[in-house]
This record gives sequence, C-alpha cells and structure tokens, in this order.
Amino acid sequence: MFLYRLTPSQQQTFIGLAKKFIEVDAIVEVVEAEALQRMEAETGISAASVEALPPTAEHLAVFDTPVSRNVVVLELLGLAYGDGEIHPRENAVITEVATSFGISEGKLYEMADWVARQVALTREAQRFLQEDG
Repeated sequence: MFLYRLTPSQQQTFIGLAKKFIEVDAIVEVVEAEALQRMEAETGISAASVEALPPTAEHLAVFDTPVSRNVVVLELLGLAYGDGEIHPRENAVITEVATSFGISEGKLYEMADWVARQVALTREAQRFLQEDG
C-alpha cells in the first residue's frame, strides 16, 4: 500500500520483517500469502529471496524517518487485519515496533482504526468486482 515510500533497502528489510510477522500467529493464511505477493508486485522484490527478520533494534534502525516508521506500522497493521482480526501475538509485535519508533499509544490506535476501515472498504470493493450486474 505505502511501500513505494520506502527506499529499496527499507523495502527489502520490511519484506523480511513481514515474512517473520506472518509466522507470529503460527498460521499462514491465504490472505497473508496474497499480501506478500502484493508487496512483491509493489516493490519488485521477490519475498523468496529475502530472509525472515525479527523486529530487532538493528533491523528497525533501517527505518530512519517518521514517514518510513509510519509506513512500517501501517503495513504491519494491514497484514494483521488481513484475516479479519489481530491475533494477540501480532498485536504484541505491532505494539513493540510502534513503541520502539516512538509512536504513541493514541496514534497507534488511530492508525489501527484507519487500517480496519480501509480493509473493510477493500473487501466491499472486491464484492463489487465479483458481482455480475
């Protein structure tokens, strides 16, 4: 969705973080695999060529601007909401990342609310695209 706002090295790191994030709830959903495919299309980076990366301080340091940090959190929220709800382990990772980026609890709540509405609107649009008339 917003990965175009990242540098190529940030995009690659994010895809690594996303791969690890998808494993957090121990269930790789079809929607999560599809999300990785969309990320590949957006960035031109093959997820298969990127190692899964935990959200350590070293990996998160790559995101050195407020915009890049907000992109990471929004994209992780999008992954988490992709299957309809945020698993507690996904929520813990997102909270940890947001805290390490200096994103307040209030702003994180606003971002999560926006992503939830965006996901609902996207699902609604997909229904329109599947209708015959």
